[in-house]
Amino acid sequence: MMKKYFLLILILAFFFPRDSFGAFFFIENQNGGEVTSGEVFSTKVYVNTENKSVNSFTGKLVFDNEMLELDSVSIEGGLVDFWLRNPSSFSSENEIVFEGIILNPGFTGDKGLVFGVNFKAKNFGSAVLAIDDASILANDGKATNLFASNLTKESTVTIAQFRQLLLSKDQKIMRVELLKQRI
Repeated sequence: MMKKYFLLILILAFFFPRDSFGAFFFIENQNGGEVTSGEVFSTKVYVNTENKSVNSFTGKLVFDNEMLELDSVSIEGGLVDFWLRNPSSFSSENEIVFEGIILNPGFTGDKGLVFGVNFKAKNFGSAVLAIDDASILANDGKATNLFASNLTKESTVTIAQFRQLLLSKDQKIMRVELLKQRI
């Protein structure tokens, strides 16, 4: 009987490794990540705590500086009460380093805003945004790292050379009529 329990625990540990459950970051881009060259767009970095209370996190938002130019960083409306390393200070041309603390009782939730970034799309193609060297610490008095790297996903921005304007036949006719009225 003991062997069956041991085998069951071993199988569960194999199929559900420790970092399959945990807190993670995710990135949302304006317009679903579809922008045009020269356009400034917003990106937001969020944390999902998987129903655990967290009070600290660190990491880097890494981006392709051949495709994207950092325009501005905003911490307004975010969860962080005290920044140890403000995300507006970046250590190189292609990453934004951040480290912040949330006061007691911490944050528990599935979509907590960490910070926002405005990028300018420089070239057309695809650019990847990713979180690297990250940790999300539990508000448990032990600073347990809840970060699950396999749950944190990259985000892709597709940069078009120009935006196509698709209009139905009726919309085209109405637009022509509006132009005639202005003349």
